[in-house]
Amino acid sequence: MNQLCQEARRAFIEHFGEPEGLAYVRAPGCVNLIGDHTDFYGGFALPVAVDLNTILAFRPNDSDEVRIRSVFFNQTASFRLDDLNPDEEFDWIDYVQGSAGELGRHGVELRGFDAVLSGSLPVGVGLGSSSALTVAASMAFMHLAGVELDRMEIAQLCHHAETEFVGVQSGLVDPVACLLGQKNSALKIDCTSLEVEFVPIHVSDANLVICDSKVRSENIWNEINRRREQCRDGMRQIAKVVLGREIDSLCDISLSDFNLYGPMLQEPIQQRIKHVVTENKRVLECAESLLDRNIMRAGVLLDASHASLRDDYEVSCKELDLLTEIAWNTRHVYGARMTGLGFGGATINMVEGEGVRSFCQVMASEYKNRMETTPNIYVCNTEMGAEILTEEKGT
Repeated sequence: MNQLCQEARRAFIEHFGEPEGLAYVRAPGCVNLIGDHTDFYGGFALPVAVDLNTILAFRPNDSDEVRIRSVFFNQTASFRLDDLNPDEEFDWIDYVQGSAGELGRHGVELRGFDAVLSGSLPVGVGLGSSSALTVAASMAFMHLAGVELDRMEIAQLCHHAETEFVGVQSGLVDPVACLLGQKNSALKIDCTSLEVEFVPIHVSDANLVICDSKVRSENIWNEINRRREQCRDGMRQIAKVVLGREIDSLCDISLSDFNLYGPMLQEPIQQRIKHVVTENKRVLECAESLLDRNIMRAGVLLDASHASLRDDYEVSCKELDLLTEIAWNTRHVYGARMTGLGFGGATINMVEGEGVRSFCQVMASEYKNRMETTPNIYVCNTEMGAEILTEEKGT
């Protein structure tokens, strides 16, 4: 952590000069252990914050302008706080602008700053890098204004910034995990009530290994939105025949409801509903398994989740399937699945501690043999949620 802040500090000096008054935001990435494509329907998810961090080193500049140097993109972008408009050239700065707009509407007095954006969290893998940037920007604005907000409220503001200003229909899970994460814990999130329960994850039981397929799918939102409309259609059909209670969202449909009424739905609507209903059940069972330290059972649920995402919701791809199949046939692996929206990105693997090194070697060599590229592999620990660091603590 200190090394990341020192690197950001050096980059700040290079681009903006004297670092007096410099502060830092550390915002972690996150990965969903299980519970993908459930949050949109008010269901359950089980993410963890991981120790791949975005660092925003910032200092007030006594103006109404925000200037940020991104080490990730080797770009410098800026905007005026009284003129928030999407940037056609540097779209990553829109997450910062969206944060400014949301906080301003909530009465936070915004101040301009110079900043460097860097860290160890990779961009585009599906590990919450956009949410980490939005969270980091929000915390920097609040720090300079001397304001503190409830963390769930901040998560909601960040989510709104992404969906409304940036125009990405992402979920609330990533900013919640980024802000509320705890070491040695996953977060069981009820996406209807926004209640969060912390579920212990013992490092002695399993290690978390992320394998990046290096596949980046463009324009996936048409496919995601098509599935969401299919689910809404199926929900409306089931709601018409369920008597005695209201069906307002998919999370109101139980597995017994689906077994009874699902067969009346046409394909692929039936498969889409099946995934959401069964995935919600898997999240709850996985949380219980982790509480009981039944890692074998948790791993089986991860495997079943991937099969459902592949066959029912149909958001996997050959590269993610290959990574998962390699993992399933590797020793010391409890479970593996794709994670995130799909059509590319990464897999999450629960691996026995003594087998992590050999697992990483097998994954790298087998994937390269089939795909002629070596996956990026990250052995992760759970991480605390985002925080402000002073110059002394940061370096």
